[in-house]
Amino acid sequence: MSAPSLTYQLLTVAVVVLQRQMIHNNVGSRTQWNTTYDYIVVGAGTAGSLIAGRLTENASTTVLLIEAGGPASVITDMPIESWNIETGEFDWGYYTVPQANAGQF
Repeated sequence: MSAPSLTYQLLTVAVVVLQRQMIHNNVGSRTQWNTTYDYIVVGAGTAGSLIAGRLTENASTTVLLIEAGGPASVITDMPIESWNIETGEFDWGYYTVPQANAGQF
Protein backbone atom coordinates (compact mmCIF):
# COMPACT_ATOMS: atom_id res chain seq x y z
CA MET A 1 0.00 0.00 0.00
CA SER A 2 1.50 3.32 -1.02
CA ALA A 3 1.45 6.51 1.04
CA PRO A 4 -1.10 9.20 0.14
CA SER A 5 0.16 11.85 -2.24
CA LEU A 6 1.57 15.10 -0.89
CA THR A 7 -1.36 17.00 -2.40
CA TYR A 8 -3.83 14.78 -0.53
CA GLN A 9 -1.91 15.23 2.73
CA LEU A 10 -1.80 19.03 2.36
CA LEU A 11 -5.50 19.23 1.56
CA THR A 12 -6.30 17.08 4.59
CA VAL A 13 -4.28 19.34 6.87
CA ALA A 14 -5.89 22.45 5.37
CA VAL A 15 -9.39 21.07 5.98
CA VAL A 16 -8.58 20.15 9.59
CA VAL A 17 -7.08 23.60 10.30
CA LEU A 18 -10.04 25.43 8.75
CA GLN A 19 -12.55 23.29 10.67
CA ARG A 20 -10.70 24.02 13.91
CA GLN A 21 -10.71 27.75 13.18
CA MET A 22 -14.42 27.74 12.33
CA ILE A 23 -15.25 25.93 15.59
CA HIS A 24 -13.09 28.34 17.60
CA ASN A 25 -14.60 31.41 15.97
CA ASN A 26 -18.16 30.22 16.62
CA VAL A 27 -17.56 29.80 20.36
CA GLY A 28 -18.14 33.55 20.73
CA SER A 29 -21.63 33.27 19.26
CA ARG A 30 -23.04 32.07 22.57
CA THR A 31 -26.54 33.47 23.10
CA GLN A 32 -26.93 33.10 26.87
CA TRP A 33 -24.47 34.03 29.61
CA ASN A 34 -24.74 33.77 33.38
CA THR A 35 -25.15 37.05 35.23
CA THR A 36 -23.17 35.87 38.26
CA TYR A 37 -20.24 33.50 38.79
CA ASP A 38 -18.70 31.99 41.89
CA TYR A 39 -15.20 32.67 40.57
CA ILE A 40 -13.68 34.73 37.78
CA VAL A 41 -10.24 33.63 36.58
CA VAL A 42 -8.33 36.09 34.41
CA GLY A 43 -5.83 34.48 32.06
CA ALA A 44 -6.19 31.05 30.46
CA GLY A 45 -2.51 30.21 30.50
CA THR A 46 -1.11 27.23 32.36
CA ALA A 47 -1.98 28.47 35.86
CA GLY A 48 -5.37 29.97 34.96
CA SER A 49 -6.51 26.83 33.17
CA LEU A 50 -5.40 24.64 36.05
CA ILE A 51 -7.18 26.80 38.61
CA ALA A 52 -10.38 26.95 36.55
CA GLY A 53 -10.24 23.19 36.04
CA ARG A 54 -9.83 22.49 39.74
CA LEU A 55 -12.61 24.92 40.67
CA THR A 56 -15.04 23.25 38.26
CA GLU A 57 -14.48 19.79 39.74
CA ASN A 58 -17.47 20.73 41.92
CA ALA A 59 -20.39 20.67 39.47
CA SER A 60 -22.32 23.32 41.41
CA THR A 61 -19.51 25.90 41.08
CA THR A 62 -19.64 28.37 38.20
CA VAL A 63 -16.39 29.78 36.83
CA LEU A 64 -15.81 32.43 34.18
CA LEU A 65 -12.40 32.03 32.51
CA ILE A 66 -11.36 35.18 30.64
CA GLU A 67 -8.56 35.27 28.07
CA ALA A 68 -7.42 38.19 25.97
CA GLY A 69 -7.23 37.96 22.24
CA GLY A 70 -9.45 37.55 19.26
CA PRO A 71 -10.44 34.67 17.04
CA ALA A 72 -7.89 32.00 16.17
CA SER A 73 -5.97 32.37 12.98
CA VAL A 74 -4.39 29.84 10.66
CA ILE A 75 -1.10 31.59 11.45
CA THR A 76 -1.24 30.47 15.09
CA ASP A 77 -1.41 26.81 14.03
CA MET A 78 1.64 26.81 11.77
CA PRO A 79 5.06 26.62 13.44
CA ILE A 80 6.69 28.06 10.31
CA GLU A 81 4.74 31.27 10.94
CA SER A 82 6.18 31.79 14.44
CA TRP A 83 8.06 34.88 13.22
CA ASN A 84 4.72 36.44 12.31
CA ILE A 85 3.38 35.81 15.82
CA GLU A 86 6.39 37.63 17.28
CA THR A 87 6.18 40.61 14.93
CA GLY A 88 2.61 40.76 13.68
CA GLU A 89 -0.83 41.43 15.11
CA PHE A 90 -0.34 38.82 17.85
CA ASP A 91 2.62 40.68 19.38
CA TRP A 92 1.57 42.74 22.38
CA GLY A 93 4.76 44.81 22.22
CA TYR A 94 6.01 44.01 25.71
CA TYR A 95 9.74 44.34 26.26
CA THR A 96 11.85 43.04 29.12
CA VAL A 97 14.68 44.64 31.02
CA PRO A 98 18.00 42.86 30.57
CA GLN A 99 18.88 40.71 33.57
CA ALA A 100 22.61 40.35 34.25
CA ASN A 101 22.37 36.96 35.99
CA ALA A 102 19.39 35.46 34.17
CA GLY A 103 19.68 31.72 33.62
CA GLN A 104 22.67 31.30 35.92
CA PHE A 105 22.72 29.19 39.04
